[in-house]
Amino acid sequence: MATLIDSYSESNKSSDYQIGMDSSYYMHYMAQSFVGNGQPMDSCKFYLKKSVTVYGNIYARLYSDNGSPHKPATLLATSDAVNINSLSTSYGLITFAFSGAQRVTLTNGTRYYISCEYDGDYADLYAGFDSTSPSHPEYCALYLNGWIDYTTYYDMCFYVYSETASSAIKTVLGLAKASVKTVGGLAKASVKTWEGLT
Repeated sequence: MATLIDSYSESNKSSDYQIGMDSSYYMHYMAQSFVGNGQPMDSCKFYLKKSVTVYGNIYARLYSDNGSPHKPATLLATSDAVNINSLSTSYGLITFAFSGAQRVTLTNGTRYYISCEYDGDYADLYAGFDSTSPSHPEYCALYLNGWIDYTTYYDMCFYVYSETASSAIKTVLGLAKASVKTVGGLAKASVKTWEGLT
């Protein structure tokens, strides 16, 4: 199970943002900020589509906040890859999972950025965003040969999730502890329950 931390619905989409490398070899990415809840990072979703049959991987990346001006700063975690060819040519919510050491714990009350990044041609991948009446309370940033704050103009359609508190805590109560010993050449197992531990 995952807990929704923050979102800006795809129903707000009014424009398409091209993500990837342009003809001048500049990279174009988009990121949206949110506030951590003290739980490990689980996953995020972006509203994406591809243009044609293409090849390459898309990643979500988690960054710290630069402060003032607000924009992504230090890279903290990278999601599992999503093959761009698995996308449709129509918009859909695409999930990016964080696994292993990339499931970093989000400090409660601390601002982070989640970005959508693709190193292929920026005519291949489109992200839905709101340029008409952006109203998300956090910040939006664009990477145009460097991160810049674009909060006044854009908000990205996104969902970001943490691991649930209950699944993040390992509970020992009720777990079985088994021991095996040999009696007369036969294996004999005894099972005991650890009690009083949480």
